[in-house]
Order: sequence, then structure tokens, then C-alpha cells
Amino acid sequence: MHKYKEAINKLAFSLYDRDGDGILSILDLSWCKENFDPSTKFGQEVAVLIHEYMEKNIRPKYVKQKEIINLSAFTHLVPRCALIADLEYAFRDKFKPFDEDPS
Repeated sequence: MHKYKEAINKLAFSLYDRDGDGILSILDLSWCKENFDPSTKFGQEVAVLIHEYMEKNIRPKYVKQKEIINLSAFTHLVPRCALIADLEYAFRDKFKPFDEDPS
């Protein structure tokens, strides 16, 4: 089960990481914010990530090292990605046994 959770977290992270560089930049997060409804669970996750990014990276000029949101930080901030939860739900719904009532 541990390997499954790691794979799921990696997939979820890759959905956010538009440029595939292994780090969620403000460009990645801005694209997500502009293209997804903020009232959805995914939109709320994006807001959490942007807040974290802003809290950690709006610093005086003399602070050179930026905080990054990599896979590890992402997993801590978003333990269960809404997009992945929606995919899992859709698959379970699509492939439920025939003898179950579809409603």
C-alpha cells in the first residue's frame, strides 16, 4: 500500500507541475489558479499551495535561498489530492459490479 500511495502522490504532483521540473513554481500554480474554479476542491488545494508559496518566498532581498514546493512538501501540504480522489471515484463508479443498483 505504501508504494501505491507514493505513486498516487507522484501522479498528483505531476498534474500540478506543468513544466515537469520537479518543483511547483508560481507559474505552475498561477496556471492552475487561472484554469480551475476556486470553489472546487482542486481550486482550494491550489489556493493552499499558492498561500504556502507566498508565505515562504516573499522575503527581503538579502534572503537568497527560496523555499520550494517539491514532491515531499506537496505531499505534506496536500495529503490527498482532489483530482486523484475524483479519478478513483470515477473508476469505482464505472466498474462496479453489474448486480448493484446504478442509482
